[in-house]
Amino acid sequence: MNDKRFYVYEHWRTDRAECFYVGKGHGRRAYDMRRGRNRWHKFLQAKLSHLGTAIDIKIIANGLTEREAFDIEVERIAFWKNDGADLCNLTLGGDGPSGRKHTEAWKLANSERMKGRIISEETRAKQSLAAMGNKKGLGYKRPRNEVDRLAALNRGKKRSPEVIEKLREIRLSNPTFLGKHHTEEVKSESSARQKGIKKSDEARRKMSLHKKSYEHKRKLREFNLGKTHSEETRKKLSEISKADWARRKALKALENRE
Repeated sequence: MNDKRFYVYEHWRTDRAECFYVGKGHGRRAYDMRRGRNRWHKFLQAKLSHLGTAIDIKIIANGLTEREAFDIEVERIAFWKNDGADLCNLTLGGDGPSGRKHTEAWKLANSERMKGRIISEETRAKQSLAAMGNKKGLGYKRPRNEVDRLAALNRGKKRSPEVIEKLREIRLSNPTFLGKHHTEEVKSESSARQKGIKKSDEARRKMSLHKKSYEHKRKLREFNLGKTHSEETRKKLSEISKADWARRKALKALENRE
C-alpha cells in the first residue's frame, strides 16, 4: 500500500517541557484533543487547562505509510519510556489501525457494563475542579447550515414531563438563565428566520385549539403590564385581528349554509 498521508506526532506539556503522548494519524488527528483520547490523556488535558498551561504539538515525521508510521510510533514510545517519561499511552504503539470499528457484540457488552454506573460525589467534585478554567470552545458559533440541520432533526420531538421538569430545575438553579434577555440583533435574526417557516394546516389547527391556562394568562398580563405598542405595531395587530374575525365569520357562514 502506497498511501503516504500518515505522520507521527507528540504532545508535550509546556510547563515541564516533557513529552506525555506519542501517536500516529493523518489529517487533523494530532490537533483533535477529544475524539478517541484515553482517560489518562483527557485527565491530563483537564489538569493542564486548570493550570493555564498549553499543549505543544510536534510533528516528528510525515509523508509516511501507515506501517512506517506504526514503526516510528513504537520507536518513539520505547525511547521516551527508557528516558523515564510518564506517557499517557496505554500500549507500546503499533496497534491502532485506521478505520477500526467495534463489533455489535462489543457495543452491547460495553452498554451492559456501563448501565447502572454511579459516579461518587468525590469523583464529581474532582472532575468539576479539573474542568475549571477550561475555555475550550468558548464563544464558538455553529455554522447556519449545522444549526438548521439540528433544528430540523429535533423539530416535532416531544420531551417527557420528567425531562421538562429537569430542564426547569436547571434553569431555576442557574443564575445565568434568570433575567436573560436576547440582544436586538438576535431577536431580529430569529424573527426573520421564523417568518420563512410556514406552519402546516395541522399545526395551525392545534394552535387554534390550544387554550392558555389561567396561570399562563396571569404571567403574560403581568409581563405586558404598562407596556405601550408603537403605531406600527398597533396597525399590524389591528390587521391581524380584522383578518382573524373575517376568517371566523366566513367559517360560521359556511357552517350555517351546510
